[in-house]
Amino acid sequence: MDMLKKVATNLVYVLNCTLNLVYSDGDKCCVCDNYSEDINFLCDSCYSKIRFCTEGYYIKKDGKIKIECYSVAYYSSVIKEMIVNLKYKSDFKSGKALAEMMQRIIYEKNIKFDYITFVPMTKKRFKIRGYNQSEFLAQYISQHNDVKMLELLKKNRDSKDQIGLDYDERWYNIMGCFEFIGDKNDIKEKNILLIDDVMTTGATAFYCAEKLINNNANSVIVLTAAKSNI
Repeated sequence: MDMLKKVATNLVYVLNCTLNLVYSDGDKCCVCDNYSEDINFLCDSCYSKIRFCTEGYYIKKDGKIKIECYSVAYYSSVIKEMIVNLKYKSDFKSGKALAEMMQRIIYEKNIKFDYITFVPMTKKRFKIRGYNQSEFLAQYISQHNDVKMLELLKKNRDSKDQIGLDYDERWYNIMGCFEFIGDKNDIKEKNILLIDDVMTTGATAFYCAEKLINNNANSVIVLTAAKSNI
């Protein structure tokens, strides 16, 4: 029964993605509905409000491995609205626009990788939402780079609400949430691109990357649509 539910959920997800992309709002901006000449579905006004990240950065914990990261922009204004709409309103047009900008980062920074994967969510959260926004972004990037996407990680429990927690408490809150479910031989000495929507403390990305490296990956590069001021 669980398998049938998962299949049905995935079919609805694929159908929604297809309908959203095929029967889109034409030349309307995905944020304000004004006319947009840009193929990324953003008008000039909304595009000008984005605070782009121009440089890569690293996340590390207690002197352990250092993970290379890139983000399209800071989590504010237009980018924040697009991510919220993708995440909670099934707005796959905004998702495609975000993925296009992430694709541009790959090209501009000449990021090289052998496989793509994504930050997972729990089965409970997936059933509620019907899709994983990070997986949606990863699928788009996979198709446009002709690089295979692998489901390598599992989130085995929902973490507590991060609101009210300090930096160290947030890292501890995420610890132990993720499990490697792939084949070590598939990623042995391979470079993996890990996709997520937002980088906040960096804890989620770090622990996911650490799991991949501890299971034979040569390196992990993290790419997100947005980041906070970490």
